[in-house]
Amino acid sequence: MTKKLIHILLLFAAVIASGAFYIGAITLPVKINTMIVEELEKATGKKIFIGSIRFDIFEGLALEDLVIYDRTTIIVWAKRASCGIPIRPLFDGKIAIPSVTIESAAIYVERRSDNSFNILDLLLPDYEPNAVAVAAIPRIIIKNARAIFIDRTLDPAYKERIDNIHLDLKFSPPDKMALNLSCDISAKLPMYFKFSGIYYLSDGELAGRAAVKDLDLSEFKDYYRSANISFTEGSVDAEADLAIKDDAIELYMDGRIKNISAVMDSLRVKLDSLIKLTVRYELKDGTLEYAGKLDVRRMDLAGIEAVGNLENIKADVEFNDSRLWSENIIADAYGMRWKARVNIFNFASPIFDIYANSEAHLSVIQKMLKEEFNIKLPTDIAGKADIALAIQTQPSTPLEMHGYITLHGATISLGSGNFPIEGVTGEVQLDLNGAKWSGIKLKYRETPYVSSGSLKDFGAPKIEIEAASKELSLKSGFSVYGSAVEISFLKGRYFDSTFSAAGRMSFDRPKSIEANITGTLELELKDLNKMIKNSAGLQKMKPSGKILATGSLNGNALDPKMCDMRAKINSSDIVIYGLKLTDVIIDYAQAEGLGQMRSMRSAFYGGSLYASGKVDWTAKALPYSMDANAKDVKLEGLKADAGFKDKDVSGSMKAMASLAGTFKDAARLAGTGRVSIANGRLWQLNLFKGLGSLIYTSDFSDVVFSEGSCDIKLAQKGFIINNFMLKSELLDLYGSGTIGFDKAVNAMLRPEVKEEAVGYGARGAIAMAISGNTVITVTGTVEKPEFKTKADLADVMGGIANAMFQ
Repeated sequence: MTKKLIHILLLFAAVIASGAFYIGAITLPVKINTMIVEELEKATGKKIFIGSIRFDIFEGLALEDLVIYDRTTIIVWAKRASCGIPIRPLFDGKIAIPSVTIESAAIYVERRSDNSFNILDLLLPDYEPNAVAVAAIPRIIIKNARAIFIDRTLDPAYKERIDNIHLDLKFSPPDKMALNLSCDISAKLPMYFKFSGIYYLSDGELAGRAAVKDLDLSEFKDYYRSANISFTEGSVDAEADLAIKDDAIELYMDGRIKNISAVMDSLRVKLDSLIKLTVRYELKDGTLEYAGKLDVRRMDLAGIEAVGNLENIKADVEFNDSRLWSENIIADAYGMRWKARVNIFNFASPIFDIYANSEAHLSVIQKMLKEEFNIKLPTDIAGKADIALAIQTQPSTPLEMHGYITLHGATISLGSGNFPIEGVTGEVQLDLNGAKWSGIKLKYRETPYVSSGSLKDFGAPKIEIEAASKELSLKSGFSVYGSAVEISFLKGRYFDSTFSAAGRMSFDRPKSIEANITGTLELELKDLNKMIKNSAGLQKMKPSGKILATGSLNGNALDPKMCDMRAKINSSDIVIYGLKLTDVIIDYAQAEGLGQMRSMRSAFYGGSLYASGKVDWTAKALPYSMDANAKDVKLEGLKADAGFKDKDVSGSMKAMASLAGTFKDAARLAGTGRVSIANGRLWQLNLFKGLGSLIYTSDFSDVVFSEGSCDIKLAQKGFIINNFMLKSELLDLYGSGTIGFDKAVNAMLRPEVKEEAVGYGARGAIAMAISGNTVITVTGTVEKPEFKTKADLADVMGGIANAMFQ
């Protein structure tokens, strides 16, 4: 097409030059009008009108108001066309015209629906110019022309106006022509275009450099309507090397894209960038090939559902007609700064392949999950993390996303935040369906843990998690519904104790976890000393054995002391203070910080034990109280655990006790009680070391007590014994004393010898005088008591004298 346009201009100039020759050498001006009109009509097949012709000795021939038209349309109108003074033929019968100048022309260019151009009709294939036509026209100049372009291959037809067209053609024999073209394309902001190059008439090749300024792509929206792309603002400045040869247009461009905004379907782009572009367009079949690079200074991107809005994008981008890619992208998204790599394939149905990473604060990630994905975490998170995401998406197809969050010492608050999870370090693997992790390290209350688990369905998360430390291991499965957590199972081991639970927790209120949980506990009582460290009370109790508890908890799980609880506790055997309880059944209830052992029943050394008690969990020292009642306890079974297993002891015991103390301070333990024993063999004493046989009628070397009782009061260092009484067939013992927690004994006993054991008369009176003024002191320990008999000699001698002289 370019070749044909050049030929039209040459033909047009040749006809005018021929007229100039005839004026100057052959005929009169009055006849030249007819000659030019006839020649142009013959050449173009169109109607020609010339307003006037005049000849100037300086300008040569000048045509005014030249019009080329057909039945319906004016194709070309030129206000003035002129040529220089023709030069007589120098050789081959040809003449030369210095130049042809066309001023203020208006050209109507139409691209018909069959892809033909009306302007090409001006050159008839069988036209042979007049023999005297000018063959040598070194220069054609078009000044201040205007073109109206209509493209009827589009529906509706596309229209554009091109103003200020300036064209300078310089011919260099044999077939080379230099072109200089500039024009303005009408728009809200006029677009400026210029071109300088060389055209070869023989083969129609064109090579040169073009430049455009303020090119508004929205003016050409009709041409990419089928691609569903629209440009709303911005422009392009560019310079390019242009070549037309072998029925193809080749372009090598450097340019600047200035704040262009484009929309394609739901995708919205705003771009400011430098661009390098190579283009090849095949004129015959319309094939377009291109490739280039973008130095993106600023780009905003919205409308990719999986990615969200991307802002402040800076990138080095490469592209061609089949894909776009970049290894160096920086962008802001979801309040974070990202580095990314991108591949986009198949522009007709684009496939987005994106890899992005960012270093961000976890509080920002939590906000992103809530606002962008409607994922509400039931707790606050803080710290830093590295995020890496790999995304693949295509319109109308499911999105694929995989990623990792690498945590660096993160903190997870639990309710009040008094005891947060700290130092969370490790990697979490993500996809659109959830997350999973393994080997996550963390600390809770200074204890290191390792965790693994998985999360499914971000919309309604279902989580399974495992965590373990040297002391604790647990596994749980739960679901998150808004700010509530439904626990399907929770099981674990703490030291040698195991537990399981299920229920619901709510995080609606800050600094609180409202729980409604049921569960079971298999507690090794020895673990209590590890769970409640530095408790002197527990150390004195020396609890052991295993209990099985089932119960429920309602209230703020972060403050279990204030929760409502119910528990049923069973145990085959428990040891407390060295004493063994079997077949234990306990009913425990707790409300408003007060724990109550409503009842406790157990077998106790052949008898039974009943108890009740309470503890105030809200007080700092953890004060407690307990009432106990034992009956039918067999001493022969009790003696081994009570510290006198080597003694010949038996009998049936009843006991009542009330205790009060604190778990934090064993010294504050206090209590009272009473013990009575019947039908037994309580204590063997070797009294008086044989003196009894000299005085009494009976032998006191082996005295066995069968009954006894005492009142007991618990003091800071041990037990205070009052109203102590032991009975035997020969004598009874009465006294008081103390037994320390270290089992040290300090007591004083007074014997009363029965009359039938001392005889009658003076002998009996003497025996009674001796026994009435004698006491027995007990020292040593419970396991190894030491006995000493003391008598008041004056009182004894006085009693004997009275007995002898009665």
